[in-house]
Amino acid sequence: MSKTPVVFVWHQHQPGYAVGSTPAVLPWVRLHCVKDYLPLLILTKELQANWVINFTPILLEQLVMFLEGFYDYDFQLMQKCVSNWSCEEKDYLVSNWLPRIHGTIYDWSSRLLELKKNTRSGCDWTDEELNDFVCIINLSWMQSIEDDLRLDDLIKKGHGFTYSDVNRICEIQRKAIAKMLVMLSERTSTLELTTSPYSHPILPLLISTKAGQLANSHIVLPKTDFAYLCDAMSQIQYGLESFNLVTGLKTQGFWPSEMAVDHSSIKLIADAGIQWIPLDEGILSKTYGINGSTVAERKAYYRIYDHEGMKIFFRDRMLSDLIGFEYNKMPEEQAASDLVERLERLSSALDENHVITIALDGENCWEFYPNQGKVFLRKLVEYLTNHPSLVMTTPTKLLEHGVQTVCMSRIAPGSWIYSNLDTWIGHFEKNRLWERLLDLRKRWPVNASKEAWKSLMITEGSDWFWWAGDDHISPDKDKFRITFEEHINESARLAGLE
Repeated sequence: MSKTPVVFVWHQHQPGYAVGSTPAVLPWVRLHCVKDYLPLLILTKELQANWVINFTPILLEQLVMFLEGFYDYDFQLMQKCVSNWSCEEKDYLVSNWLPRIHGTIYDWSSRLLELKKNTRSGCDWTDEELNDFVCIINLSWMQSIEDDLRLDDLIKKGHGFTYSDVNRICEIQRKAIAKMLVMLSERTSTLELTTSPYSHPILPLLISTKAGQLANSHIVLPKTDFAYLCDAMSQIQYGLESFNLVTGLKTQGFWPSEMAVDHSSIKLIADAGIQWIPLDEGILSKTYGINGSTVAERKAYYRIYDHEGMKIFFRDRMLSDLIGFEYNKMPEEQAASDLVERLERLSSALDENHVITIALDGENCWEFYPNQGKVFLRKLVEYLTNHPSLVMTTPTKLLEHGVQTVCMSRIAPGSWIYSNLDTWIGHFEKNRLWERLLDLRKRWPVNASKEAWKSLMITEGSDWFWWAGDDHISPDKDKFRITFEEHINESARLAGLE
């Protein structure tokens, strides 16, 4: 009996935080690199894991910018001794970080729990408290990094940190980002690297915001339709060019932002030369009314589909969500074993030309795992290597071997969230952002500079719409709203508009 192919796709994404020459107000590109991106690449190389890692172009671009000295605001502060920080700088760092400290990632430090109880304003913190606060936060995000860049002596130290310790942390983070970018340009026989539209926009909504109502007839759209097919095309093409510039690769696969698609967006991606995309199983259910809970009823989800020449791998939502939201509650080795057992049971009921696809965000879930996901991923690869009935592979390898596909003549518009586009349109706050964007786009000069067009693309990113409205909560919610407005203003300035 032939083995059942298992495809893993890990999606890595951060929006464009920096506006013009202003430093990024959020540090997530840098911190996720040392916690997630580099460790995953190292683990992949060490274990020769057959899977896909997707990096958005805007994320890679910000890592390159960091190495060129364009630091986020927090990192800029770390370049000088805390005794030289202004009162405003101390208040800024403390007030912004205290609400963020939650999750297993910080549990190692009793000193941080002590500092978190501090009710004084940042301006009144001592230099020792500020040094400890900065070092512990950064070390919390660096514990899954590999041995030659780990700072075990500082982790063991636990408190009483100095400016010299802050400098060491900064230097290690620079080295980690440089190492990651080098690894992206290295070729490997097992890893498949893919990318997304440049700034991670919702492509169907760029083509026409009417797609939101086609995906869910009950939502209220903005008063005027935003419809710029050329913007969607530019996001795809510029994304591919940017990805190639950093990695030297021409990708065969493509992660549509938030797995949001419709017929028109898939055709644009196919026209750009892409061979395959991952989508959520809910899109297949919505298109053909496929439902069911037993394997026999769900067999249709495990085929590869062909829509307008694009090969589509529909992810198993439950298995993906177990990794994303549930396995962090279990010991990591036990969680890996549980997933493999589920794959084995599923495989035993599937026939030839079936494939199990697991695709999810590859960064945000790990900070809630006991060991930040490192043990889970290592054990998962070990269990699946030379498995008697399962084989890890990548979509491109499967397609090269001529696996049979199923013709898909139509496709319902939607995303991985509820199979609609409500997360990015329909709420009055989200609609207001579309109206602001449309007002800018209507006045946009065709002869605008490349720099202006690039700024506009960043403004079209999905994250600004994600955080608008009341469906997601974050202590940094206002920063996303303000950053969107700053991007709007910067785009207008670069385009010579008021």
